[in-house]
Parts: sequence; structure tokens; C-alpha cells
Amino acid sequence: MSVNFIDNAVEFAKRREAEQAPKKKRVKPRKDWVLIKKVEPKDILHPDSGILETRGNARSQMGRVVAVSLDISDLIPGDLVIYTNFPMELEDIEELTQERNLHLIQNEEVYAVLEDVE
Repeated sequence: MSVNFIDNAVEFAKRREAEQAPKKKRVKPRKDWVLIKKVEPKDILHPDSGILETRGNARSQMGRVVAVSLDISDLIPGDLVIYTNFPMELEDIEELTQERNLHLIQNEEVYAVLEDVE
């Protein structure tokens, strides 16, 4: 009988913990804001040569667009961009989205979109 009680208590504790854990959230930028996920240069594979970029420059500000506001028409999620060296860091948002290296920046702080050359 005590084993059954312990099993029930453990199951109850697990359910309660799952209910109280923060659920993964999605960030939807407003006005002229863009959500960027920083990409380390070593993480970029050049499709034509198959070589990984390995400069490892800590100041590099390359990233992938994660989300844009409805007011922005020249960027889409997935674009590889160069952006400001002084982005807004979102430590609280990282916890809620379960994503690391997220930056929220204004559209004007995106300096260039990187495109493949044929």
C-alpha cells in the first residue's frame, strides 16, 4: 500500500511540475523591429565549395532573421544578414523561447543581406 502511495505522489509531483514549467513562446516583433539569431562564422557552410567558414571573429555580427514585423517587406525569416555590433540582448526571451543568441534590433540596424552568388 505504501508503494502505491509513493508512486501516486511521484506522478502527482511530475504533473504539477509540468504544469508550472514555462511553455515555449514565439516572439513576434512589432513596428520596425527584427528578431535575429546570431550565427557564428564557423557555422556557415559555403554551398559551392562545401567549406566551413572558420574565421572565428568574436565581433562578427552575422545572423539569421527569425521573425520580422508586418511593417517590414525587405527581410524574410531565414535571410542571412549583417547587423549592428550593439544589439538588444534578450536573456529573458531566451529562457521563454528556449533559443540562444537572440537579438532584437530595429530594421535600420540591419546593414546587409548576404546572398549566394552563382
